This record gives sequence, structure tokens and C-alpha cells, in this order.
Amino acid sequence: MNNNTASRSLKKFSADQLVLTEDETRSVLKFFFPSQSPPKSINNEFREFAQALLIEAIEKSYAMGFVEVLLRTYFGGISNGFNIAAFIRKAVRGCWSNMEILAKPEKARIYESVRNTIAFNFGRVYLIMKNEME
Repeated sequence: MNNNTASRSLKKFSADQLVLTEDETRSVLKFFFPSQSPPKSINNEFREFAQALLIEAIEKSYAMGFVEVLLRTYFGGISNGFNIAAFIRKAVRGCWSNMEILAKPEKARIYESVRNTIAFNFGRVYLIMKNEME
């Protein structure tokens, strides 16, 4: 994951697309920003932010895992008769189904390097949001 994540915006969600509860939102924010206390009051803006951070992290981690598997498969000598294009289509199709990711969180994993990068890139945004609430 490169550091230009901060230059892109996170995914946007309407109020009816928000699936995280207030407690889950606090947990996600604490996961990404463990040294900061979560906001006293959770509104839809924080719910959207936490959900977008979580999806960003899962997608980036999924992509890292996909690349790892692809490299192992390709350079591990299993590529004989292996249809890389079909494998890529299958992996990409699974990677971008955001609501499916949130519906089955037990299948998701987040690499520590991804969490650290997202926390670094969006930490100031989080501080600004918290300061605006006070």
C-alpha cells in the first residue's frame, strides 16, 4: 500500500448504507487510532468514516494477500497450465464487494502494515472531526 492513500478520498455512504453500530464504530476507531480516545458522541459522520476506513483496510489487505498468493503460485512453479487471468478475475470480483465484506467480517483480515498506513494517512482527518464535535 502506498502513501498516496491520503490524497484519495474514502468511500462515501448514505445513512441507510451505514452498518456499524455506535459501539462498533468506537471499536473501529480505537483499532485504527489506539492512542486516542474515541469521540464522546457518535454521529453518522463518524460511522461513515469508520466504515470507510474498515473497508479501505480490508480491501488493501485483500490485495496484499492476493499479490502474495499470485507471486507464490507464479514463482513457486505451479504456473504450468494455470490460468492467471481467470484467477485475477475471481480475486478482483471478490475484492470489491464492500457490503459483502462487512456482512462477513470473520472472513476479513487486516495486515498491520495496512492498519498503520491508514492510521497515518487519516489520523489528522480524525483529529479534525473530533475537534469539530467539541
